[in-house]
This record gives sequence, C-alpha cells and structure tokens, in this order.
Amino acid sequence: MKKSPKGFVRNSLFPSGIPIFLQWFVAILEFLSTFIIRPVTLTLRLLMNMIVGHLMLVLFFSATWFFFFTAGSWWSLLGAGTLAFGFAFTLFEILVAVLQAYIFAILTAVYIQLAIADEH
Repeated sequence: MKKSPKGFVRNSLFPSGIPIFLQWFVAILEFLSTFIIRPVTLTLRLLMNMIVGHLMLVLFFSATWFFFFTAGSWWSLLGAGTLAFGFAFTLFEILVAVLQAYIFAILTAVYIQLAIADEH
C-alpha cells in the first residue's frame, strides 16, 4: 500500500486528541515547529559547521604561510607546527563532514517519516 501525504498539513497542524479550545494555539506552534524551525535548524547546523571548519583551515594555513615565508629564521619551527595542525584539522573536517551528512540524512528521513505517518 502506497502512503499518501494528502492530509499532511491538516494532520501536522491539528493533531488528534487536543481539546478544542487549544487547537489553534497548538496549530500555531506546530506550524512554527514543522515548517519554519526544523528547516532553519538543519540549514544553520550544516552551514555553521562548514563555515567554522573553513575558517580554522584558513587560520592554520595562513599562519603556516606567514611563519615560513614572511617571518623566516627560527619561526619556521612554528610554521611546521601550524602545518601539522592544518593537516590534522583537515582530517578532522572530513570526519565532521561525514557525520554532518549522516545526521542530515537521518533527520530528513525522520521528518519525512513523520510527514507520512498515520497518527502523530
């Protein structure tokens, strides 16, 4: 049997078992939660993780460039350290990207499942 989201908006805004005098209050909260807050939080989580990771990589590799080519002499030792941290953080960023993709996919699947569920 193929499930159809025909009554998705009605079922998500007006869940069963709510007293009549609370239905519009719950409908407003459900609308904000389902159609505004969920997509915004998914987007912000992914965007902020990407931005912070890229900023850290820029910081490490810019410091490496500075220590190797501008500061010179014994400062190159610090450049070797920032280069090592940059490569380590690159590996960490790959791990974070995989985890974020997994979390995004799982949350999206849960939200879709909630949309086509018979009762919620």
